Amino acid sequence: MKGFNRRQFLGAGLGAAALFGLPGRLLAASDPKRTLRVGYVGSTTVPTGPSGWALHQGITQKHLEPLGFDNINTYVFVNGPELNEALLSGALDVGTYGDTPAMVCYAMSQASRLLSIDAVGMNAWLVTPKNGVSSVAELKGKVVATPLGSYMHRYLIGTLHEAGILKDTKIVALPARDSEAALARGDIAAYAAQSELGPTLLSNGYPLIDQATDHPHLRGCTVTVASEKLLKQVPHFSEAWLAARRESVAQITADWPAYFSFHAQASKYSQAAIEATYTGNEFQLEPLSPVGLELLSGSKQFLLEQRLIRRDFDINEWKV
Repeated sequence: MKGFNRRQFLGAGLGAAALFGLPGRLLAASDPKRTLRVGYVGSTTVPTGPSGWALHQGITQKHLEPLGFDNINTYVFVNGPELNEALLSGALDVGTYGDTPAMVCYAMSQASRLLSIDAVGMNAWLVTPKNGVSSVAELKGKVVATPLGSYMHRYLIGTLHEAGILKDTKIVALPARDSEAALARGDIAAYAAQSELGPTLLSNGYPLIDQATDHPHLRGCTVTVASEKLLKQVPHFSEAWLAARRESVAQITADWPAYFSFHAQASKYSQAAIEATYTGNEFQLEPLSPVGLELLSGSKQFLLEQRLIRRDFDINEWKV
């Protein structure tokens, strides 16, 4: 476990492209065949959410084939900063991940553009060891953990700040896969868990002391961004991608059980945990819904206030 500082929040993940062995050649407009490189954050074997379902069902392939794409490769990353590094290095064309690292990337480089808000209002769960503290206020002077640079990190900072104990509580980096072991040993006083993991920890008997739904402005979003280079090389890419997304969301919302089954199979989590994650309102047909844009604006303002980004920008400037 490592402690956070601003530089780590903004720049962690150097060398991610080399670590994951991603090809460095960018798409060329003259290529007779094109391969799209899509990165995502998580522990699933394939992407999930609307983007993942669209790939699973062949919807994305159908819409991109007329643009010359005959192959789509997906790459999984441990966290958002690592995906950012791959995107900035030219090793990815598209990224699907949390709003917080995506905005950090744009504030730093303007190298990516916002295609869609894939999931709106995602919850984060603040869980403790069994027989641990029973309130956020009791975390003062203790060690808490969450994945680096994630929307859960932003939620945790915001919650501690609202409780007036941010400066007196140590936040350390801890990936989701190590969270339950750390809680069981009592190494940490609390863990801010993401979708699927939160309900899983609760079902395993770890107490909940707070969650993002108690602070609606601290809920997270999952976004999809595309590199500026890709959008310049393939002018109609955004229209094709968003058409695929609309078809995907329509299918999901018409048959949630089928989606839950797919998501559970793609992850290490139970279908019950997946079902507990989603209320049915997260995947909206409109790619940039008003509620999603409002949450993004709030997230950006929070990052500015906490000096986690230095450059302000208009969300409309970021959109494709």
